[in-house]
Amino acid sequence: SVGQGDVDVDTNGNATVQVGQGSVRVKASGSENIRVAVGDGDISVDAAPDNWNLKVTARSQSNNGVLDDPSAVGQMELVAPSGSVTLRTIRKALDSGAP
Repeated sequence: SVGQGDVDVDTNGNATVQVGQGSVRVKASGSENIRVAVGDGDISVDAAPDNWNLKVTARSQSNNGVLDDPSAVGQMELVAPSGSVTLRTIRKALDSGAP
């Protein structure tokens, strides 16, 4: 829990984040349970290209490719009542990077 500030979370497991005022950026590498609440601010999530059980409460939201599936193993509960929630899919690398 953070009273005020900006929080970055990289996870491949369960995560719970609470921020009174500020913003939260989450990078979720696998299907897990993620709970994020921001009293006054925004949430940005980059998620693995898995299906997720999404529960979003926000003034505004946008979703670029994260699939909402109520029966999915991974669950995201994202609450930003006065802010925005932005969801994007992490794109898997097509190149190993080796020369």
